[in-house]
Amino acid sequence: MESDAIVEGLLYLESTHGIPCTRMGGDGDSNTIIKCKERVSNGGRILKVECANHAVRRTERPLQKFQLSAARFKGVEGIRGSKIFKQRMMRLIKGARNVIEVNSIKNHDEPQEKQF
Repeated sequence: MESDAIVEGLLYLESTHGIPCTRMGGDGDSNTIIKCKERVSNGGRILKVECANHAVRRTERPLQKFQLSAARFKGVEGIRGSKIFKQRMMRLIKGARNVIEVNSIKNHDEPQEKQF
């Protein structure tokens, strides 16, 4: 249903205002972009831009599951290891957010130096 509303909005923009959509923000749902590419005339040229919050959450969830698994962190050593892992997990999550920010779409329009 969500994807149908988005397709309808894209068709409205294109037919009424003559505005073709070239980028679309999303949460990782592939059905929406597939329907847009099928039903909108310039659908093949739509670039999907993933939402940074959803990307970071997909990084964070498996790490949290690992950290919360009691079987791996038993006893005094396990509690200490769990605390260390939690601290490092936060660094990994912040690192993921920074990588997304550095490589965001606003930087894609600027010329970049080749690194070899």
